[in-house]
Amino acid sequence: MPASEDTAAGRAILRRAVVEIPDVWADSSYGARSQGLAKTVIYRSIAAVPLIQEGNPIGAIAVARANAGSFPKRQIALLQAFADQAVIAIENVRLFDEVQARTRELSESLQQQTATADVLKVISRSTFDLRAVLDTLVKSAVRICRAEKGNVALLRDDTIEYIAQDGFPPDFLEYMKALHLKVQRGSVSGRAALESKIIHVPDRLREFAFAVDIGGKADMPYCTAYVR
Repeated sequence: MPASEDTAAGRAILRRAVVEIPDVWADSSYGARSQGLAKTVIYRSIAAVPLIQEGNPIGAIAVARANAGSFPKRQIALLQAFADQAVIAIENVRLFDEVQARTRELSESLQQQTATADVLKVISRSTFDLRAVLDTLVKSAVRICRAEKGNVALLRDDTIEYIAQDGFPPDFLEYMKALHLKVQRGSVSGRAALESKIIHVPDRLREFAFAVDIGGKADMPYCTAYVR
């Protein structure tokens, strides 16, 4: 809900100052919903201190009591100290998250560079061994994408031919070759070939077109991708 005058926290945020309400039931500005909450949770008095970061309010900390009355000044001062510590903690977490995100980006970038280097090494050593190059490529792709399976397919006239795989059963390639799959929109590979672009399917089982994939076996536990 938006910060507004009908809650103690909202007032503290808007006013950027400590707010104390000795009796919420007697405060006409305290919203009906807030008063209903006070009666349900059972509190009469409440105090709120804004969380101020670089001059701007980012939230508030509030405490409430069952009895009506003002809070002692020492308790308000303690609440202010807690608010200051909360702001420091929030900023520390933000900085930590930024560092972690940057570290992950650098780690992923290093993984990608390493994978690319691995593929280039295989290419330099296996000039005439396409299968070795594609096996290395698909294994690297599966590892970097944290995937479970991957494969590479080539377009042969109007047929999709799978020539490299990782994570599938040993006889996967022979099985797929035996199907002689045609280029059609009923498979990810077919879509990629027809549209000449990356195809991303978040949930294969929800895609109606997959009902005709691999001879109508839409329950097969994998999907494929084709790179043109």
